[in-house]
Amino acid sequence: MDIRQVINTKMIKKCKFLRKDKCFIVYDSLNNKIITQKYTNRHDFYYFGINKDWNNPNFNIKDLQNCKKFFDIQKNNLLTYKKSLHSIKLNGDYNFFDYKEKDDNQIFDTNNEKECVLYSHTENSKNNLFYISDLHLNYKLFKKFGENIYDEQLKDFIDDVCYQIVSSIFNCIKSRSNYIYIILCGDISSDFKIYDIFFSNLNKILKKKCRDLYYNYDNIKILTVLGNHEFWDAKFSKKSLDDIYFIYKNKLNKYNVIVLQDEVYFPNKNEVKKITEIDRNNFNNFLKEESFVILGSSGFSYLNDNFNSKNNLYKNKNITIEIEKNESYLLTTFYSNFLKNIPETIDVIIMTHNPYWDWLSDKQFKKNIFFFSGHTHENNLGEEPYLIANNQCGYNSLSFEMKIFCVQSAYNIFEFYKDGRYEIDLKTYLNFYNFIHINCFYKKEDIKKIIFFKKNNKYAFFAQKNNNKFYFLEGGITHPVGTDIINFFNYIYNFAKKIDTIVHNFFNYLKEISNLIKKIGGDGRVHGCIVDIDFFRHLYVNPNDGKITYYYAIDIKEKYVVKNLISLITYRNGNKEIYSKYMKLKDLNLLLKDNGTEVSKEAILEKSTDIYKISNLLYKFQYMTKYQIIRFLPKNDFISENKFDLISYLET
Repeated sequence: MDIRQVINTKMIKKCKFLRKDKCFIVYDSLNNKIITQKYTNRHDFYYFGINKDWNNPNFNIKDLQNCKKFFDIQKNNLLTYKKSLHSIKLNGDYNFFDYKEKDDNQIFDTNNEKECVLYSHTENSKNNLFYISDLHLNYKLFKKFGENIYDEQLKDFIDDVCYQIVSSIFNCIKSRSNYIYIILCGDISSDFKIYDIFFSNLNKILKKKCRDLYYNYDNIKILTVLGNHEFWDAKFSKKSLDDIYFIYKNKLNKYNVIVLQDEVYFPNKNEVKKITEIDRNNFNNFLKEESFVILGSSGFSYLNDNFNSKNNLYKNKNITIEIEKNESYLLTTFYSNFLKNIPETIDVIIMTHNPYWDWLSDKQFKKNIFFFSGHTHENNLGEEPYLIANNQCGYNSLSFEMKIFCVQSAYNIFEFYKDGRYEIDLKTYLNFYNFIHINCFYKKEDIKKIIFFKKNNKYAFFAQKNNNKFYFLEGGITHPVGTDIINFFNYIYNFAKKIDTIVHNFFNYLKEISNLIKKIGGDGRVHGCIVDIDFFRHLYVNPNDGKITYYYAIDIKEKYVVKNLISLITYRNGNKEIYSKYMKLKDLNLLLKDNGTEVSKEAILEKSTDIYKISNLLYKFQYMTKYQIIRFLPKNDFISENKFDLISYLET
């Protein structure tokens, strides 16, 4: 029989175990392959891996290789190895599968388990956090197989979970240079054996995927915290909190998994420090060359009056309300004294099982602090503070796809330098730009040394060449200046402060437009005073009066200006996906209502390149507002009464 007659697109999309004409069919989403299991007699069958190009007329079933023999036990139509016929009583000597009827310990309403959108924090980052929580594997195994389960059933189920996780990660990775941080916010399983198998299999599948894609496995870090269900295993019922953490840490260390409990992970150094070991004297040293840090803890529930250790939330008499109180105090103190004082150029990831309101008494938040958690099974995102809790699987979902959160990968090597004058070499200067992800090249060998000034977090760089003359540095471009560079720095610093004040509101306006464009599925990238929708569609925002020009650009000289945003979206066959999202967002029109909301087919050809000259100048100002680098020469004659005329600036 031609196996191509059995497989069809409808079956693949269902991605389920199907049977037809003595063939089993399933889609392997990790390797993008169709897998078939074909009987050769009534007792056994084989696995076949088929490339997705199975429609190729030259395909021959005899060409299939790497067949692995299995056996059909035909026990409840479930297929396992014959040698693994013994069953596992998942409820063991105690009943932690107490879900047949909702009891007092099942505190969450599973109807609240809902989907939420993907969240991304920063653009073009090499650091990708993939997060998930509340897998509740033991409950789902019980729900599918009952109290008795074969080893192979258990393995196959967990393998499927791990394949989903790994597949969803590598579907998002665009470069082998990206770093992957997998964070799991607890409640993986309340059975320690299942917990162990899950992380063992996850590690094996990750390694295999890395080999297949030539991805460096060392660029992957797995971090987790314990949820309240991790304390439920009967073997832990009489153990202390420290003993339980020791067992989990010791076991998961074999699988390159880091279990965090009141600890901070420093990614660039690949070090873990207990928060009790960190003081004000060494904290800044730990932060050097870090673009983000991760604090991990269970969190506990001291501030939650309804559900805490008094309600037997942990099923462990050694975890008392007093211990929860101490944990809350320890975490809040560290948050208030250290995390809140971290510069906003460094992202702070706080991963706990319980949400921050269960344990954090300090309610002052910063825009660089992000709270990842689970526990509630209510998926949501929040701002002020930033809450990332939108990938809680809960009791019902069989989807285990990770969601991505991009954190800062750029870091400032001069972040912790005090104000003053410093001398560095060319290599350090180029590294400074490289580490904040800005291209900067200087290939000549005529620089003797580089002097940089730092004042109130603003930077200016000067080069002294072999001819002993000084030059102001604009990236890799040099501008000759006088010998008194101290006074020159003070001059451009004061000029930069004026510019900073003037363009502040304008850049906020650009950011607001960018966020709205992202909401409708557009790119939203800001460069100068241009906001991108896609490769062809752009918005130019005039910095003098705020007027928006909507245009479709073939190149810098062939631009077609249209009336408004909806006309731009629909121009030249349009972008149907963006149009659909645009029609659902009424608040978009509040910002852009001056241009109307009616579609106009009128388009005017514009060949002038003046907007790019102005935008390039604004781009230099953005270096200062975003990276605090002064990269422009002052011209005070175009500043008047806290306004600026860029056209006059360009003409002088």
